Amino acid sequence: MSGGGSTLNVTDQSTLCTYQYSLTPSFNPTPFNVLGPTSPALGAPITGGFNKKETKLMLGDGYDWLDVGTVSSNKWKIVFRRSAPVNVRVSLIRCPVCEGDAFRALI
Repeated sequence: MSGGGSTLNVTDQSTLCTYQYSLTPSFNPTPFNVLGPTSPALGAPITGGFNKKETKLMLGDGYDWLDVGTVSSNKWKIVFRRSAPVNVRVSLIRCPVCEGDAFRALI
């Protein structure tokens, strides 16, 4: 959810895109915006979230990457790749390209 609850965001791992649907009373089954695709070299996005200002979207993917996209330009960067052993835990990290906003990440 974004846009103060007026937008449903659906991430499709196969197309590497996040589709945005309006939840206004005149709901349209066609997305009004598509974020991505993230680069196939960056993995396959599964889930994520926006920063507080909804200017950046961070997606965790199936290949241990954290991908960050700038909403206005739809440009994507790799921020983090887990290189540690399989000990998975949840931590709070600071994202250097997300204007200092904190995100939860599996590391």
